[in-house]
Amino acid sequence: MTTLHLILASSASGIAALPELTAPGDAILLASDGCYLFPEIPDSVPCYVLSQDAAVRGLSYPQDVRLIQDEEWLNLTLSFDNQVSWL
Repeated sequence: MTTLHLILASSASGIAALPELTAPGDAILLASDGCYLFPEIPDSVPCYVLSQDAAVRGLSYPQDVRLIQDEEWLNLTLSFDNQVSWL
């Protein structure tokens, strides 16, 4: 079963355990202040960022990070078996 990890806060508790909590097929979506945590994201896990949240914060990301809009966020959540929110 695949999981989308939604990270919403820059102080998300337990973020250091993320490499052990992700499995093949999982992905990470950074939103709100979670956008600041990109350096903490394991390279082995696909990473998405809400583009409007990144723009408001003046952040940019490498090309392998996919910036998405709200509609794509909805489609992304529907493509995973589970969703976990990190606050």
